[in-house]
Amino acid sequence: MQPNAHDPYYSLPWLERLAVHVAGYKDSLDRGDRRAANRALRESVLRQLRGMRSRLEEAIGQLHRREAGPTHVASLERILRHLDRVIERIEAGGTRIEAAYAGAMVDRAKEDFLHEAHLAVYEQAEALVKHFDAPDFDHDRLAHVEADLHELEARLDKKAMLYRQMG
Repeated sequence: MQPNAHDPYYSLPWLERLAVHVAGYKDSLDRGDRRAANRALRESVLRQLRGMRSRLEEAIGQLHRREAGPTHVASLERILRHLDRVIERIEAGGTRIEAAYAGAMVDRAKEDFLHEAHLAVYEQAEALVKHFDAPDFDHDRLAHVEADLHELEARLDKKAMLYRQMG
């Protein structure tokens, strides 16, 4: 039996589960406001990634206090730097997208493309955080986290390419 089989949340379709987690997302879609829905997705991704960043900093601090081997600290610091680059890209991209909306450069068709790109980034960020938080039975968590970070950057690259093609 699935651990959460009786939880009504798990019987919802994927998009409706997304609406439960992302504050303002469903209301924005119901109003037909893709700009606000995309903003809600970006803010949710940033909140998740900043939370992960905070836990990484805490883990690094604990390793320093325990004087653990430099290999572990170096690996976590490398992931932290990579995570910082991803967070900066999302913040900068959000600023450019908001400016494009303000300048009326985004029509309905472009909104749809941007929305799909935001959903893909959200989905990958959620996978990244789940891998980070999951039990590490096989001792390969850092490899999964790094792979997820690279995939998240690839999705950000695709979104940036779509955005450039729109402009």
